[in-house]
Amino acid sequence: MSSLFRYMTGKDFMPDNANLLDQTYQIIEEIGAGGSGVIYKAYHTRLRKVVVIKKIKDNFVGVINGRSEVDILKNLRHTGLPQVYDFVQLGSQVYTVMEYIEGYDLKRYLSAGTVFEEKTLRAWLDQLLDMLEYLHGQNPVILHNDIKPANIMVTESGSLYLIDFNISLDGSESDTIRGLTKEYASPEQRRKMEARRNNLPDGAIKLDARSDIYSLGKTFQRLMERGDFSPELWEIVNKAADENPIRRFQSAKSMRKALAKLEREDSDFLHGRNRLFAVSVAIGLTAVAVIAAVTYADNLK
Repeated sequence: MSSLFRYMTGKDFMPDNANLLDQTYQIIEEIGAGGSGVIYKAYHTRLRKVVVIKKIKDNFVGVINGRSEVDILKNLRHTGLPQVYDFVQLGSQVYTVMEYIEGYDLKRYLSAGTVFEEKTLRAWLDQLLDMLEYLHGQNPVILHNDIKPANIMVTESGSLYLIDFNISLDGSESDTIRGLTKEYASPEQRRKMEARRNNLPDGAIKLDARSDIYSLGKTFQRLMERGDFSPELWEIVNKAADENPIRRFQSAKSMRKALAKLEREDSDFLHGRNRLFAVSVAIGLTAVAVIAAVTYADNLK
């Protein structure tokens, strides 16, 4: 039926009721799993487009405020955030449906031993900070809560997408953790999870934008492990990944300003160096001209 389905799967569209979710989504394959759910590539039989479906793990179903959270996500509009299309609840099973992003995640690049250039990482960091500034500026505030290389997609054009929200909202919802990756989770996230595992009160452990900033800093520390990067970029990234939230950047906006300042200083340095080079060349040419003139005058004597 659909050439797109054939292109994505290598076969014609054949409805399989055993794999047809909500009479609408044909499950194609499992493409990942995280702390809070399993992710599938699927085909929207009515819209005839490939989508991503995340099945929330059973033990997390009871702690989400499904419809209200998805409605908030559906209203997000940012070029670096996949569009959320739908929310499906079938009995005790909960699914979110969102835009499928064609590309590879940064974890895959790391596994392949990729060494990144500084200019590339600076551009990516700026893009991600722009996404976080947008999310943290929502009312209520939206935290991603699971920033890591596996959740950052790179498209063929080099653009980035921040995927697989483990979202929490400001207020009571910000106390909800659905799953985390210890290597990139902030200390406050880890403390909250540990308290919950031990059935201890965790209300005093608050999460805010600085938790996402920490995870972003840890992600870029990982991306920078193999390369040779400027001390100034390391300073920004290490500040973001400070164990103490007070010593981190207090917002994505302030971190982005620091990055922009670095770009300006580099530009001024390069401009100054080029100007110095031009002056040196001019002086050199003048000296050559003077020497040539003196030599010519001596030859006339």
